Amino acid sequence: MGLVELRRPREMQALIGVDGQADYTLRRLALMSTQDYQRIFLFALSDLDDRASARDQHYGLLDLNGEPKPVYQALSRFLEITGPSLKPGQTPLLEGMPDTFYSVAWTRNDGKHLLMFWSAEAGTLKLPEIHQATLYDPLSGTRQSLDLADGIAPAVKPTLQILVW
Repeated sequence: MGLVELRRPREMQALIGVDGQADYTLRRLALMSTQDYQRIFLFALSDLDDRASARDQHYGLLDLNGEPKPVYQALSRFLEITGPSLKPGQTPLLEGMPDTFYSVAWTRNDGKHLLMFWSAEAGTLKLPEIHQATLYDPLSGTRQSLDLADGIAPAVKPTLQILVW
C-alpha cells in the first residue's frame, strides 16, 4: 500500500500585485468581449478587510482607504478609449505577429476601428493597410500617433494595447 498524502485546498495563489491586477483585468475584459457577453461585472468595488478570506481581500478597484488602485485608473482609461459600447469589427490585415499574439477587433459608435492586442512575446506588428492610427496603453495612460505611408508597425507587448484608426 502506498502512502496517502492529505492535501488542503490552497487558500492563496501567488499574488500578482496591484499592477498585475490592472493588466489581468483589462486582458480578461478583452477576452470576455469575444464571447458576446452583454454585461460584465467586477467582483468588488473596494478591497475587503480581514473579515474576508485572504484570497478575497484584494479584488477591489479601490483600496481599503477608498483610494483608486492602478486597476481603477486603467479601467477608466480603457473605457475612455472604447466608449460606452462596441460592435464587432473586422480584423485588419496583420503581418509578422508573434506566435502568442492575441487580438480583438471592434468598431466604436463614432465609426472608429479598434484593435485590442497583446502577446507573451515582444515583437513588432505590421498593419500594411493602416497608414494613420493612435496607439493607446491603458495601463500607463500613454498614447502614440503612428503615421507611415507603407503601413504602421506598432510594438507588441505582453500587456494590452489598443490601436484606434
